[in-house]
Amino acid sequence: MEVRTKEDLTQEVPGPVRVFQRHPMQTSAGYKSVVELEDDADSSSISATPPKGWRSRLAHPKTQIIIVSLVCFFCPGMFNALNSMNPPGLHNEALRYNQNTALYSTFAIFGLLAGGICNIAGPRVLLVVGGATYALYAGSYVGIALHNDDAAPFAIVAGGLLGLGGGSLWAAQGSMIMSYPTENRKGTYFAIFWSIFNLGGVLGSLISVVINWNNVSVGPSMSTYVAFIALMLCGSLVATLVVDPRSVVREDGTRVHLAEAPNVWRELAAIGRLFVDPRMLVLLIPFATSNWFYTYQFSPFQHAFSARTQGINNVLYWGLQMLGSYILGNLILDSPRHGRRRRAWIGTIVLTVSTAVVWTAGVVWEYRTVDPAAPPLDFVVDSGRWFPGFVLYAAYGLYDAVFQTFSYWVMGALTNDSLQLSRYAGFYKAVQCTFAAVSWQIGNVTTDSTVWLWITIVPCVVSCVLFAVVAKVWIRDTSEVVERE
Repeated sequence: MEVRTKEDLTQEVPGPVRVFQRHPMQTSAGYKSVVELEDDADSSSISATPPKGWRSRLAHPKTQIIIVSLVCFFCPGMFNALNSMNPPGLHNEALRYNQNTALYSTFAIFGLLAGGICNIAGPRVLLVVGGATYALYAGSYVGIALHNDDAAPFAIVAGGLLGLGGGSLWAAQGSMIMSYPTENRKGTYFAIFWSIFNLGGVLGSLISVVINWNNVSVGPSMSTYVAFIALMLCGSLVATLVVDPRSVVREDGTRVHLAEAPNVWRELAAIGRLFVDPRMLVLLIPFATSNWFYTYQFSPFQHAFSARTQGINNVLYWGLQMLGSYILGNLILDSPRHGRRRRAWIGTIVLTVSTAVVWTAGVVWEYRTVDPAAPPLDFVVDSGRWFPGFVLYAAYGLYDAVFQTFSYWVMGALTNDSLQLSRYAGFYKAVQCTFAAVSWQIGNVTTDSTVWLWITIVPCVVSCVLFAVVAKVWIRDTSEVVERE
């Protein structure tokens, strides 16, 4: 079978041409028909007249990405600010580790299944329900503030429920963020999402700074957490504006490709095949690493600072995430000057250089500055000693943005099939959260921050190598090819 570009075929053959997309689980010889192009005026199968009026604006892919970004701004964004601080009145640090272990364990299991559920139920249901569980989790911090260790059962259950809800929310988000944009806009759309999402972390951190301005202890006040609960509930309400994916018309006039919704057993079988997909197996360690470093950054590293200083640190941490995602996603990964395969290599180089620079600085800080017996550093009282750690923590945020932006872009470059992208998103979050649960338990038993630093660095280095393998073997300049019938 001779495979040619779409332009060649339309010039040589006046008859119908059929566009094919390689199925993720087939060899190079197997293709799945996505849509049929006709040379006559009837091309409605790939393009559609957009809906009129406000519905057209609501169903525009960028509008929908902004909506899901706002949901993540209010829910996971605020959670990030919350989780990067130390709970009030928590005398037993093991409770925090156990709560996060429960969260990420259930997240891992349900996150894997949620991609299939999203294909059947649609993203709106998952976003609304998932958003509500974030507010419940913030409520558990109020319980900890009031009752200390007596609130442990509620805190752990709330963590487990957030795992279910968070898995749902991120599966829906991943499906939308990777399937709604056209091929040449995937990095830009992710940058828009990541910037708005992390603005939640910035705002949450500023709220913490204002409320805790006169608090020089480690734990924030309870009113901080009441504010977080209210904001997280707003996210669940915003999710009601998400429309059916079939209503979304891309910027080039094509509709989001949705095959007939699979039944439950078929979907479970498709999810199971991910575990033998060579692309997913190679990406296993990078996916695991994408949240692995949070435990070191949010716990032993942030423990060196007072409550209000943690808030100041987090403002720049989450703020630079927006900048990093925009630079990598919009200016590099979606650059029209290079083909997609070359952009994959450029992204790999950027990540590798970032890994070397950021973690080298982390090693220098850990061995030269950290003193577990010293009182918490405060940006007013100890500004000279605080500032280098502040800059390093900001660099950690920039690195997180580079790592996760590139991870999502790579997944989106493997296929344009929205059903498969939902499964990829679920697989990504499942692997990510499985190892996040492991990392929080390692943090529970490892008190030496130096040991934990090296446990963090090694998978980051390995991930750079594996991303290079994916760039060489599987990334092509387009996910769509055509063949003569």
